[in-house]
Amino acid sequence: MTRWRWDEPSVAMVWVEESSGISKSVTLSLANEDTATVELNAWKDIDDMAGHRVRRWRNQPPSLIPLAHDRLVAVLPTSLRVVRGWTEKDLTETSEISQEPVS
Repeated sequence: MTRWRWDEPSVAMVWVEESSGISKSVTLSLANEDTATVELNAWKDIDDMAGHRVRRWRNQPPSLIPLAHDRLVAVLPTSLRVVRGWTEKDLTETSEISQEPVS
């Protein structure tokens, strides 16, 4: 579980699947006092044929859900099932990574 910004109330579950090397996340954020959003992401950094580092990724934009306990309890397992089901062939977007990661 991570929290990147203290001024934005959100919690992210982030993990890397060992079998595929795909990083995945489910982020729950408070939109306002009555509504939350759930956003799904998956990505994998690879070298393309020319040797450039690229990120292949997929994003399911935030969907609004009411902040009712029963809705939250239902949406999180469903979101996890969806993102867990994404495979490398589902990573349809590509972005070039312009610099080497810091070691």
